[in-house]
Amino acid sequence: MNNLPWLAAAALLAAAVVWCFALRRAHHVRRRATTIRARPVAPVRFTQHARERMTLRGVAEHEILAAVANPDRFTRDRTENSVRLEAEHGDRVLKVWVAEPWPSSAETVVKSAAWQYRTTITIDPESVGRLIGTKGRTVQALRQVTGAYIRVDGPTVTITAGERVAMEYALKRVTAIATPCGRVAGCRTSSPGQSLRSLPEPS
Repeated sequence: MNNLPWLAAAALLAAAVVWCFALRRAHHVRRRATTIRARPVAPVRFTQHARERMTLRGVAEHEILAAVANPDRFTRDRTENSVRLEAEHGDRVLKVWVAEPWPSSAETVVKSAAWQYRTTITIDPESVGRLIGTKGRTVQALRQVTGAYIRVDGPTVTITAGERVAMEYALKRVTAIATPCGRVAGCRTSSPGQSLRSLPEPS
């Protein structure tokens, strides 16, 4: 019974030590967060060319500012003395070109911006050769006709283009060539060249 006061005192002391440690840790986390938020952000300046491209391509200023502040990827171009920043937006990627140095604490100069639309489909493995064509002629013709970049990696086909209409147009043509005729009612076997000519030009 005489040990109870000592046990109670020891428990209170341990609780006080734990409370002080937790309070100190929380204060440290708040100080660290404040330090991160307080880092200076360089002002962003848009060139006249960038403003024109933004209007032409439907790119909003806040989308560019977000890409500059937190890009998903970036690539340096030593020849042009610029950096290409990329930000993912679902089925499209925003590309922003800024002048070196980047990142900069003084000023970030935006030189241009553009959207890149992208889609990926899986085709019948037996249609891969038909889509590529002899020595790659069919897929090369598709690129020229649609203006889209088409990458064939086995049954996985990735289509990218600077405009959504071009991406969708390329997707229709790829599907027309790669779809086995036996799966389409009323379909008649045709050559890849005929499939290329059978679809209307994009409106």
